[in-house]
Amino acid sequence: MQISFGLFVFFSLTTPSWRYGSFAWMPLLQIADLVGGPMQIGIFNLLPICVVGSWALLRWQVGQKWQWGQRVVMLPMLALTFLSFARLTLLSPRRIFLHLGGWAIAWLVYLFLINEGKETWRIWVVSFILWVQGGVAVIQFFLQREVGLDFFGELPLNPLFSGVTVLFARNIRWLRAYGLTAHPNLLGAILAILLLILLQGNSLPSRRSGSRFRNLHKIIIGISLSVGLLGLFVSFSRSAWLGFGIGFLVWVWQTRATIRFTLLSLLPLLPLLFMLLFYHDLATSRLVRLETAVEQRSLNERLTDTQMAFDIIKQHPLWGIGMGNYADFAQQTEPSARRVHNVPLLITAELGIFGGLFWLILAFAPLCDPQNSSIPIWLAMIVMSQLDTMVWVSGNWQTAVLFALIAAQLHETR
Repeated sequence: MQISFGLFVFFSLTTPSWRYGSFAWMPLLQIADLVGGPMQIGIFNLLPICVVGSWALLRWQVGQKWQWGQRVVMLPMLALTFLSFARLTLLSPRRIFLHLGGWAIAWLVYLFLINEGKETWRIWVVSFILWVQGGVAVIQFFLQREVGLDFFGELPLNPLFSGVTVLFARNIRWLRAYGLTAHPNLLGAILAILLLILLQGNSLPSRRSGSRFRNLHKIIIGISLSVGLLGLFVSFSRSAWLGFGIGFLVWVWQTRATIRFTLLSLLPLLPLLFMLLFYHDLATSRLVRLETAVEQRSLNERLTDTQMAFDIIKQHPLWGIGMGNYADFAQQTEPSARRVHNVPLLITAELGIFGGLFWLILAFAPLCDPQNSSIPIWLAMIVMSQLDTMVWVSGNWQTAVLFALIAAQLHETR
């Protein structure tokens, strides 16, 4: 059960899509048209079924007490789930598949971690994900193209091609690293959250402090932090940088680390410092040099999308326009419109004021317990939610897994 769940989380956060990559390996069934495109049902698609089946068998045999998690998290999540189902267009198989599937996966990951989560395996799984995503991202940045891991679902990347996300510095276009995701902002969100989970887990009292694996554990944590930070840097995601930065500062304040511990913690930063030495101008191009055409277009699109979201909310304030309908509805007015890069605005536009209210409760009620060691992770999620939708259930199934990991952390470390 634990192995199946660990593999499911690992492959979910290192595969851009269920249509290709690891979830298409060793196909058991090939469907010519599944909600808008062909899909190979690979053997790893059975992992959620293995988790649920083995979990149900264990619960039936052992009969452990069931836990739902903290009410301040579980109740607004449940309300948003029911509201999403109620406002879902049943005539769209693709949206049913995406959004019902997303919520189902989020609840599976959330409830499993609350009831069966193990700190030891989670550190290993988080570390492996950081190695894969961070390592691939760094290689992509230095090559300025894809690594060639199409077997794992890596996208074809070329900074000169339209549609590939880039930044402009030194008078040329630079590829922002994608890792094994569909967008650099998603890569940044995954790395930022997993880095904070690793820091938070490493700062808790260890039950294996006398273990012979203690030194190996420290080495793994250090390498994971270094690779993850490098990957976060080359994603050039402002939302992920800001979310991680605020979460890290709160973590430092919350742990009140000693000088010795702080100095040891700086060792994984050394590779990042070398990157900043040679590529600091690329980072500043995303933060202060906003006059380039690339950054101007990005900012203008965000402002336009934000205004569009407010207009939609004014037109449909009570119940919204329906789950997953935002892009289609906005494009009726502006053909180039995209989903707004703000989670509360997106939820309010699609689910109405009640949806927005439930999200506000979900976001800020857990902060009433400042002693919870997972508050830095939760704050990072809130910050990133204001600038992007990569840490919310409705982004895709990958973001659903990521959000569930964040929500479960609040219960486990209260």
